[in-house]
Amino acid sequence: MKHLNLIPALIIVARYNGESISSLIGALRAEGLGGYRACRKLIYRLENLGLLSIGLSAREDRREKSIVLTEQARATMSELQNLLSRI
Repeated sequence: MKHLNLIPALIIVARYNGESISSLIGALRAEGLGGYRACRKLIYRLENLGLLSIGLSAREDRREKSIVLTEQARATMSELQNLLSRI
């Protein structure tokens, strides 16, 4: 299974699907996944791996960007769920 070490971050991202990057960073920090800079790097690493996409948010000023899980991330989490259900 690929990206098993990123599953905790993906679960948090799934809870904040469609929210802004800054709110996701706050959530990642609150869950103990590092400081501001580490969480920001984690988000961009997830994007580079194709596990989430970053787009414009619904705000009209277009400063905030929102995050959305990709189908690859959903498939990875589904695969993990299937593996855990077999145990």
